[in-house]
Amino acid sequence: MDNNNQNSIPYDLLVKHLSGQTSPDENKSIDEWLHKNPENQKTFQELKDTWKSLEQVKDIMDIDLEEEWIRQKRTIEFKKQPENDKNKYFITWKISKIAAVFLVLIAAVSVAYFVFPFFLNNKIVTNGTVQSIELPDGTNVTLNANTSFIYPKKFKDNIRKVTLKGEAFFDVKPDPEKPFIISAKEAAVEVMGTSFNVNAYDRNEDITVVVSTGTVALYITSNPSEKLILQEGIMGILNIEDQSLIKRANTDRNFLAWKTKQIIFENETLNKVVQKLEDVYRTRIIVNNPALNNCRITASFDQQSIQSVIKVIEETLDIEFKEGDNTYLIDGKGCD
Repeated sequence: MDNNNQNSIPYDLLVKHLSGQTSPDENKSIDEWLHKNPENQKTFQELKDTWKSLEQVKDIMDIDLEEEWIRQKRTIEFKKQPENDKNKYFITWKISKIAAVFLVLIAAVSVAYFVFPFFLNNKIVTNGTVQSIELPDGTNVTLNANTSFIYPKKFKDNIRKVTLKGEAFFDVKPDPEKPFIISAKEAAVEVMGTSFNVNAYDRNEDITVVVSTGTVALYITSNPSEKLILQEGIMGILNIEDQSLIKRANTDRNFLAWKTKQIIFENETLNKVVQKLEDVYRTRIIVNNPALNNCRITASFDQQSIQSVIKVIEETLDIEFKEGDNTYLIDGKGCD
C-alpha cells in the first residue's frame, strides 16, 4: 500500500477484520495502514464504534452485520488503484455518511423493537396435525390440531409468557424466579413448573384447564387478583359469557386422548363416543338414526387407527359405518 493511497483501504479486508476473520498477515497490512497517517486511525476508530453499535442490536433483528456492510457497497464511492494494479478496487469513504446510514438502521431496529413485538416471537399454527415443540426454557408443549401458539424467541426479564388459541398440553420447566403464564382468550394460566392441559378453542363457550401434576392458577385476565388454584386431578373452567370461574374434579379420563391416542369408554353412550372420536381423530361422524345415540359401549383403544376403532364399534353394537371423504356415516337400529 503506497503513500498515495494511504487514505484508502481494501473493502473486503476491513469487513473481514471487523468480523474477526482476518489472518495474521492481513492484520499486519491493516496495522501498517493505520500507522501511516493519524487520520487513518481516527477514521478506523469511528468506523469501529459504528460496527459495535450494530453489534448491540444484532440480537433484536438477527442482523447479518457483514451482509449489511456489503449492502451499503453500492452507496459508497469506489476508487481504482493506479494502472499497475487494475484488478484491485479500494474504497474511499466519508465516515459521516457511513455513520448516518447505520444510525438510521439502528433507529429503525429500535422502533421495530417497541412497535412490532412480533419480530421477537415465533408463531406456530397447526392445521390437521398434532405438533410438539420445546420452548427456549426447556418447557415442552404439544399442540392439538387447529391451534395457534405464539412464544418469544428468548424469554426475558422475570416472566415467561406465551399466547394460545386452541388446545395444548404443557410440561413446564420449573423456575421459581420466572413464572410461566399462558394467555388464552379471556383467561390466564400461571404456573411455576407442572403439567396440564388447556382447551381454549374459539368454538367453545368455556376455557378449561386440567392439571396432571403440580399446581396451576387460573384467572380472568382483567381480574388477576381472584385466582382459582387447581391441583392434580382438578379441572378449572372459565365461562366466557358470564365470566365465572368453576373448580371441580376432572371426570373425563380421555381429556388427553387427542395427544396419547389412548381412549377408554365405560358404558358410554354412542353420542359421547362419537364426539370424542371426532376430537381425537379430527374426522366427521354422522349418526343417521338419532335412536342410535342411546346405544352404549364399553371398550378401550390404544394407538389404534380410526378404521380399527370403527370396526370394533360396528361389531359391538351391530351397526354399519359408511366411509366418505374424511367422513363416516353411522346407520342401524336404535337401542332401547
